[in-house]
Amino acid sequence: MDNEYTFRREMAKILRDTTSRLPSIPVLLSAITLFVLAMIISPFYVQEDGIGAPTSENGVIDISDWDMTQEVMPLMGEWEFYWDQLLKSEKADGATSDYLPMPALWSDHFNSMGANYPSAGVATYRLLIKGLKPGKYQLYFPQLYVPVRVWLDGELSAENGRVGRLPEDTITAWGNSILNFTSDGSSHELLIEVAAHHHRANGFEEPPLLGSEQTMEDHIQVASALGTLFLAILLMLSVYGFCIFFFRPGDRSSLYFAIFCAAFLVPSASFNTNFLSVAIEDLSFSNFLALVYLPGIIAVASFYFYVAELYKEETHRFVSYAVVGVYGLAFLLFYSFFVVGDTNTASVWYPLITISSLVVLIYLLSVILRASWNGRDGALILLLGILFFAVTLANDALVASNMITYDQALPPGLTGLGLVIFLISQAVILAERWSKTLEYSEQMTKDLGQLVEMSSAISSEMNLRDLLFKIVHSAGEFLNSERGSLFLYDEETDELWSFIAEGVGDKEIRFPAEQGVAGACFKSGETINVKDAYKDERFIALVDKKTGFITQSILSMPVSTKAGRRIGVMQVLNKKSRLGFDAIDESRLRAFASQAAIALENATLFTDVMEARNYNDSILSSMSNGVITVGQKNRVEKINESAASILDIDTENDQRVDVNDLFSGQNEWVLEDIKEVNSSLQPLTRVDVDLDLPEGDAKSVNLSVVPLVLEQQNIGSLVLLDDITEEKRVKGTMARFLTKEIADQVLGSDDDLLSGTNYDASIMFSDIRSFTSISESLGPKDTVSLLNHLFTEMVEEIFNHKGVLDKFIGDAIMAVFGAPISSGEDQENSVASAIGIKRSLNRINRTRVEENKEPIRMGIGIASGSVIAGTIGSPKRMEYTVIGDSVNLASRIEGLTKYYDAGILVCNTTKISLEQKHKLREVDLIRVRGQNKPNEIWQVLDYHDEISFPHISDVLEIHGIAMALWKAGDWKHSLEKFEELLQISPQDRIAMIYADRCRNFVKEPPAEDWDGVWNA
Repeated sequence: MDNEYTFRREMAKILRDTTSRLPSIPVLLSAITLFVLAMIISPFYVQEDGIGAPTSENGVIDISDWDMTQEVMPLMGEWEFYWDQLLKSEKADGATSDYLPMPALWSDHFNSMGANYPSAGVATYRLLIKGLKPGKYQLYFPQLYVPVRVWLDGELSAENGRVGRLPEDTITAWGNSILNFTSDGSSHELLIEVAAHHHRANGFEEPPLLGSEQTMEDHIQVASALGTLFLAILLMLSVYGFCIFFFRPGDRSSLYFAIFCAAFLVPSASFNTNFLSVAIEDLSFSNFLALVYLPGIIAVASFYFYVAELYKEETHRFVSYAVVGVYGLAFLLFYSFFVVGDTNTASVWYPLITISSLVVLIYLLSVILRASWNGRDGALILLLGILFFAVTLANDALVASNMITYDQALPPGLTGLGLVIFLISQAVILAERWSKTLEYSEQMTKDLGQLVEMSSAISSEMNLRDLLFKIVHSAGEFLNSERGSLFLYDEETDELWSFIAEGVGDKEIRFPAEQGVAGACFKSGETINVKDAYKDERFIALVDKKTGFITQSILSMPVSTKAGRRIGVMQVLNKKSRLGFDAIDESRLRAFASQAAIALENATLFTDVMEARNYNDSILSSMSNGVITVGQKNRVEKINESAASILDIDTENDQRVDVNDLFSGQNEWVLEDIKEVNSSLQPLTRVDVDLDLPEGDAKSVNLSVVPLVLEQQNIGSLVLLDDITEEKRVKGTMARFLTKEIADQVLGSDDDLLSGTNYDASIMFSDIRSFTSISESLGPKDTVSLLNHLFTEMVEEIFNHKGVLDKFIGDAIMAVFGAPISSGEDQENSVASAIGIKRSLNRINRTRVEENKEPIRMGIGIASGSVIAGTIGSPKRMEYTVIGDSVNLASRIEGLTKYYDAGILVCNTTKISLEQKHKLREVDLIRVRGQNKPNEIWQVLDYHDEISFPHISDVLEIHGIAMALWKAGDWKHSLEKFEELLQISPQDRIAMIYADRCRNFVKEPPAEDWDGVWNA
């Protein structure tokens, strides 16, 4: 009997495990559709041009047996090769030649001395073409990363870039090149001069193609159409992914896939007909490679996180950290290459990225294989698409790494086909996930309806057993399980017993409260999800043998009251559709267990209501806000202590006072509000109103009147009072120094923001130059008027950029950005505020000049760094301010504006944190008194225009060159540049200073240990 039962159990498990892993019908149909689509479009991608075509030997190719009008032919085979020779350009006589395969890199082959050719240099390829029939032809170079000069029969026929012997004489032009020529049927000598200095591709990675004019045009049009189709698919999928993410921000996998498509779109635009060069004119080679390489790195990392987000359980967190680290460092490394313009090193190292991408792809294949085995949504389709893509990517990686040659690789069209099929597979996955989401949403709606029905039944069903049976049965139905049970705890016997148990009839099941899976769930209070019951030592197999039921999977959920007291366990057995229950099933069962708990608690409902009433009374008495309840006859039913304190009344003896006596005289408007609320049954709120008190004082309050309604009948009203007298006074004081938003944050913060605290902030000092002479000419009254006008404009700019006015210091202002509340953009806001102040001053000065008054000049200094902020002073007078080295530095920088005749100066810490693009120029490296560390200072020029600062763009450019020469110690040439700058801008004080310094250093150079610092 036991053997028969064991056999039945094992067979049932095998059958359930097998059927649960089989793909669904929609998935199979999607896979078949994907396969059929690949078969349909493959003829358009797999290019058979040149199959069986003759190849060159010893630099000669005979194509007399090849029909150029039918298909193009790659000029592959042995080409005559002249290293370090530009035959036509240099007219080299007696040059020695070698024979190298085409296509290939010459650095992969040996010269006559048995050593590899150098990776950089110049060379000439020569091919003699025989047997070409008379007619018009095109020679097409598919993808070039080196400059070439093409000579046909001794004449220069095409040039791509500029060929030079030295890197500085060479200009690399990438992309495609076409040579049109007419043949009279004679042999043709083809010479191609190549200069490789800026890219690892020191030769040809793809062979030139030769064909009749019409055949070649057809070939290029097909390639262009396929490239356009691929870019369109990438763009549409990117937009599709972003739209899904916008509507469902929690779906990060859609975001990662959209970023992958968008990033991959950029390098893809450089393939085939090179849309990238068409879209961006005058694109330098360095920027071109940056647009190819950097988005490629982002694309690989984004695709990894797309898969990792889809299948989190199959992905290791350590690998994700490694991907972030490796590709983050790779991005920064390659970015640094392009900043310095080292395209050759970038191109040499980039195959490592290709190989690492192949490694990541192999790892992702293992992840997707596990996800497919585990039956994850979309895993099978993704596996098919990525397998197709992996083969073509591996092919490209091997060619790029020079492990196989071009003619040994798969046809190039397979790569495009693999990418298209892969992208279309992602669209299928997105559609499947969207469908699953809708299905899940519909199921959740159905579950919600069932829960609503249960909630309604709880309030109407009088028979507790019938109600609980309905709950258990519904839970099993929605979880698609075979059986469900509800076990209750018997405190007297310390047992769990089957209050509801499907499939056992009227039999009662009892067992110790700590035994079995249900007992473990009850004792621990945690959900227990068992995938294979007979592998769990807590499972009681004896129950199965008695009932004849075969348990496969179990989901147990504790049933607890609102107070957290466990009263039983709800359990469902055997998921029908697959092996085991998932997190969604746990969430559903938890909801039904809550309904069961509510039903069981109804027995003590009356007691709970009474306790709640007492609890509410306690809350009322302890509330800091004033609460007054008014009955139908205008009698005050309840008034808490806070309300009595606000109104300054004594209600200790009798709270049932008349509301007309409570709000009389100047406060009668409250009675009108109560009357209006009782009539309309709509709440009414008044913000910041005054209530007159019995002793003649007044308090500012926020007052709300809320109707009390029972069965759609008004039974009175509730008056809520919030005393804001002190808050209003504090706000009024703070509003003179802080913006309203910052003042609200300070007042609303739980922390004591005004105590001594470290902040990273930006400090701004401003000062009016020669103000003493201005005030003497104006007199006291006009001086004060002028200062008030100026300070109004300045404080407005500070507040508009989320700054804090620290203090007025005579004709100067000190402002803080970042304390006590940081905006996250404090450095940017400080500079923007200074620019706004200077622009306001420009407007004021234009008016003063029109009135024949002297214009006002102002210097502004900004420094950023760590400061200590808090209320500082004596018990009788304190003020909120900041102290620290950054404050001293800002004050010193402001003082230097007069020496350099600069309107705005900022420290280097402020400059490097700016997020917007500003007009900046480096001024000096200074060491201020009291600080050992030197600081770079920069001039901000954004408030100038061509009228106030003519030729500003030229000044910035020349100044930058002059400063670079100054730092390099080239005093003579630096002086020449500064003098050139003074010719453009004769009044440029900074240029004058540096010109004088250069003249002195030309005569007497500084000491060898001079660090370039000027002590301020």
